[in-house]
Amino acid sequence: MANEQIIYVATVLSNSLATSKNKGTPSIKLKLKLDYLADDPSTTIDRKILYGDLWLSYKTTKNTLKTLQEVFRWKGVLVTDFNEPILVGKRCQLVTEESSYENKNGEIIPTTNILFYNRLGGLKPMDVTELQNLVADVQPMLNEAIIAAGGTPAQFPEMSNEQQDHQSQVAAEPGFDATEELPF
Repeated sequence: MANEQIIYVATVLSNSLATSKNKGTPSIKLKLKLDYLADDPSTTIDRKILYGDLWLSYKTTKNTLKTLQEVFRWKGVLVTDFNEPILVGKRCQLVTEESSYENKNGEIIPTTNILFYNRLGGLKPMDVTELQNLVADVQPMLNEAIIAAGGTPAQFPEMSNEQQDHQSQVAAEPGFDATEELPF
């Protein structure tokens, strides 16, 4: 039987560097407060705290970096940043798995495991090159459909190299985050 998965919105209460007890694998340890169920913001979770790890092993560091940048919007480069409370107050979606295990005394203990950390809003905007490629592929088809329906398609002027360079420079500026004002 598959274990039940539940998606929560959570807030980071604390973070620090840590190592696992068994193998000594380094990680960024997170203490998270479950705020509410992602599909029902009116729900409240009674003081539920989860602990999770973002692993820093040879095999996992690329995924951890992606999570830090995309979910928690970390823009740093030093692992020592995480011994300071830089993620405190950051919010995310947690995909969790509800399960249980039997302890030494034969008691069944319910547990919640974090499977994935996702950004709130769930969508990442395309970068400039991806957007240009998509427009080049899709706009002609959309124009045909608009004409077939009796409408007048939009005409977009080609972006000059100077405009493309400017867009890339703005996106590369420190503190620029195209995801900050998602309309949903």
